[in-house]
Amino acid sequence: MSGSRFRLPDSVFTIALPVGTVIVIAGSILFHRIVAVDEGVASWTMDLSDHIVIRSRLPRPSTRPSADDFERELQRIVKFWKIEPPEEPVEVLVFAVRSELEKLTGEPLEGCTFVLGSGDDGPGDDGPGEGVSRIAIVDGIFFEIGGTIIHELTHVCIRGHLGGALPRGLSEGIATYTEARLELDAPEFFEASGLGTSKRIEVRDVLYDERWDALEGSARMHSYAHAGAFVHALLEEGGTRRFLRFCSELLEKSPDEAFAGSYETTLDAWQTEWRASQ
Repeated sequence: MSGSRFRLPDSVFTIALPVGTVIVIAGSILFHRIVAVDEGVASWTMDLSDHIVIRSRLPRPSTRPSADDFERELQRIVKFWKIEPPEEPVEVLVFAVRSELEKLTGEPLEGCTFVLGSGDDGPGDDGPGEGVSRIAIVDGIFFEIGGTIIHELTHVCIRGHLGGALPRGLSEGIATYTEARLELDAPEFFEASGLGTSKRIEVRDVLYDERWDALEGSARMHSYAHAGAFVHALLEEGGTRRFLRFCSELLEKSPDEAFAGSYETTLDAWQTEWRASQ
């Protein structure tokens, strides 16, 4: 797992996909930064579907996904989670090279796929704000329908459904779990890997941002898989509706309070039982 950390201007938090894919930036940018993106891509050609807008000044080869391709993946995600599609359109901005995106953000970036979202900066703020969510992609091998796109669209769909941002570790766990289920059709990975028995990462590491950000070494390397296993276990135990209710509670309460209210046990007791069942 890449541990690279940097910040975009104006309250953006970072998250990372497993090594071998990409580094992803998900979070919020303030209004003037959104305007800068708008002005930078205003003249680009568009490809539209019901919930997707792809903007690019590059000709679209037959191998590059269309807005309809993205739309199909988005619909798979909302059907899987039994939620409604985002109310605002999801913009996919295709940059020829990374330096074009860096000019808009004002920071050197790593990776080839980024999510730039508008609105609040996490639990406890007033709400998700107005505007669209944007997936910015540097043209090349990562612009493909598959795990990466499913992962990014899941972030957008879940945040839109909840109306706010989850703890970063849980958000990554949801996206990783969804990616494994829809792209790999491999729920058994989370059951057979023994992730729940590992002492390298605790449930609280997934639910508290300061602990997630502090993970290092092997714990950081396996953090997405552990977070996905945690999501899988909760879904197996209580189903989708209870899990999403727990997620909603996290917008207003601490993880310990939200978990106790939703699953009628403490985090420590649940983790002990989970590890014993592996």
